[in-house]
Amino acid sequence: VESLGSRMNIRELQTCQVDAGNEDAVASVIDGCDIVFHCIIPKFNIPIMKACIRKKCHYLDLFASPYEAEGIAYDETIDAQFDLHEDFRRIGRIALPSVGMSPGWTSLAAQYMMDGMDTVDSMLIRWGDFVDTDEYIAPVSPYVLYHEWFGAPGPVRTVDGQCELVDLIESEEEFLFPDPIGKRTIYTVGSHPDIVLIPRFAGKPVGVCEEKGGIFLGKWTMKDVWLKGIQAATAAQGDLKSELNMMEAFGNSLIPPLAFGKLLAEGKIRNHAVCFSCEVAGIKQGETIRHICYYTSTLAESQKHLPWASPAVYGTVGGMPIELVLKIGRGEMKQSGVWSVGNLGIAEELNAAMAKRGQIITEKIERTVGV
Repeated sequence: VESLGSRMNIRELQTCQVDAGNEDAVASVIDGCDIVFHCIIPKFNIPIMKACIRKKCHYLDLFASPYEAEGIAYDETIDAQFDLHEDFRRIGRIALPSVGMSPGWTSLAAQYMMDGMDTVDSMLIRWGDFVDTDEYIAPVSPYVLYHEWFGAPGPVRTVDGQCELVDLIESEEEFLFPDPIGKRTIYTVGSHPDIVLIPRFAGKPVGVCEEKGGIFLGKWTMKDVWLKGIQAATAAQGDLKSELNMMEAFGNSLIPPLAFGKLLAEGKIRNHAVCFSCEVAGIKQGETIRHICYYTSTLAESQKHLPWASPAVYGTVGGMPIELVLKIGRGEMKQSGVWSVGNLGIAEELNAAMAKRGQIITEKIERTVGV
């Protein structure tokens, strides 16, 4: 915030610290605000949403857990957020949960493609985050990085709307991303609500809904990144004085993402790109179709806008969330209640606005030709 204020000659930016889990404390901070954009972890979703209801604020966030399970409280789930739909309608405000890249843009892209299908067999989200470096850096929050694959409920997908656990190693898949990421091995994740949100609002049955991804640091594969982190976490647990759990120890072994700008300035990060793809397979007018949308965020583009941030961070907060905040602030969104971004009916408009910000969005359609 300080760097942006200095760069843009804005004197009205303010910072303060608050307990995000304390509804009263959050309410005191947001008093007088129009819009609250919550960018931390799901355990704080409901307290912040309830504070927004009290103070009649619009609300956005980045993600929630897909469903309640051992290790996941109901208040952390996407269902708990939609339970507040009537409360937001009563105050005439809109709440948009999960509006980053994934979840977020992926829901938007999936709905856009599914609307053109007669039937949907599968919806697969795939993402890759590549940093050309020799440093063991977390391009996003170390907590998020670990939780993607090892947090509750574990790797999971939905089949005909029902959640089922997936074996992490058996979920391994090679996928070709646009350059400079290239062909990479990715694995099913479990912490994203897309697999619940997309089938729920598709308007038609969806067979398999699954999300896979990977972080790649220089020569290290996803497995290498895991092994280095687990080795460091295990070593930390060997210290009898240590009170760290495995998640914290894994996170502490990584260079935090706030060091990204410093490492870039020192030449220790040579390049960086992140890509999200969303693929819908099904039948359209009697033809078997694979429709794929790609979103790519590059180092060059992210540095133009957020000089302290990686393409992963810029991709998450520097595109669709900004456009949504601006639309709400301008009074262009008339809906109230809790909504999925994919059902707002503005997919093409948002994609065009994101493209103007230099975010690369492409698509392709593959048809199976009958014999």
